[in-house]
Amino acid sequence: MPDLLEPRTDVRVVLLAPFIHSYRVPLFEELGKRVNDLHILVSTILRPRDRRPAEWSRLDVEVQHRLSVQRVRRHPGGFDEPFAIHVPYDTLWRLLRYRPDVVIAHEMGPRTLQAILYKLLDRRCRVIVWATVSERNERGRGRLRELARRWILRHADAVLVNGASGERYIRGFGVPVARLYHVPYTAATGAPEHPPARREGLPQRLLYVGQLAERKGLRPFVDALSTWAREHPDREMEFRLVGRGPLRDEVASLALPQNLAVRLLDAIPNDQLPDVYAAADVFCFPTLSDEWGVVVNEALTAGVPVLGSVYSQAVEELITDGATGWLFRPDDTSDMRRALDAALSTPRQRLCRMGRRGQLSIRMLSPDRIAGRIAQAVADVAPPSAGS
Repeated sequence: MPDLLEPRTDVRVVLLAPFIHSYRVPLFEELGKRVNDLHILVSTILRPRDRRPAEWSRLDVEVQHRLSVQRVRRHPGGFDEPFAIHVPYDTLWRLLRYRPDVVIAHEMGPRTLQAILYKLLDRRCRVIVWATVSERNERGRGRLRELARRWILRHADAVLVNGASGERYIRGFGVPVARLYHVPYTAATGAPEHPPARREGLPQRLLYVGQLAERKGLRPFVDALSTWAREHPDREMEFRLVGRGPLRDEVASLALPQNLAVRLLDAIPNDQLPDVYAAADVFCFPTLSDEWGVVVNEALTAGVPVLGSVYSQAVEELITDGATGWLFRPDDTSDMRRALDAALSTPRQRLCRMGRRGQLSIRMLSPDRIAGRIAQAVADVAPPSAGS
């Protein structure tokens, strides 16, 4: 699907989202330039103290009334996954008040059900479902949710997917390829202004950025890394983990070989992340399940090769094994050790070449290009009477 070249300034668009991550802000700003009239309804604010975050200054955002429920799901992959269900119960009323030509609805839950109901009331409206899914992530969701999604997708005019795995999942509901648009995640961080020189002989520095949670596969990865360090006592390594989560104390208390240091850092502001990435030799992402993983975009943008799990759709889509990183299955110990050995045995000069190759590969996933794809979907489905 080609990127949109001309905006449809006469289309009224409402975007329904559970919240706005900081990395989504540039994308939404670019989308607003293309559709001209973009109104965003969110269920919650990620930082409750910010009644209206400063980064929303160029966006038209309204926070909805909602009910929220905290749940824990046992994934078939063998880990617990805490999550929140947000039910924005005033979605239908707000849509009736705003009367959009096109609704873009994130996920396939309560807000999207209300968007479809609005479409049934106003036949001129079109609904685009933004399905942030992967096959691995959606395993074990249950029969009731599957039936609801089948009904939603039958009434959707188009579906946005992250990548090939998301497409396969959605096509399993009978959605034709012609109604699918690939919309990968984009990173808000840029390349570092002054990347540090990587010198031979220094401790090899590995990096992880994200939640310190069971789903991220950190404990088995650190165990594999410790085994490798014991087998190579002449090699010194430092593994930096940036983020927060329930595994923090457990990781901090692990018994490690003398040549491996694990350093825990708190969450870091976005404007400082490029330098944190650039100081690493290898970025590690051993997740057991991620429908994307925007940290992979960020690492590539900073020029760092990625040692990544195939259960991240971002790794599947963006990493070429041996060229921009290394792929492995985190639930296969021998495969994880194979990939670790390949990464840790790579000379630093080659790591630099891989990093530069990764930077070139990620340039196409810029906010303006991806916003163009979303705007193209809007233009394709918009009713002839849009804007009248």
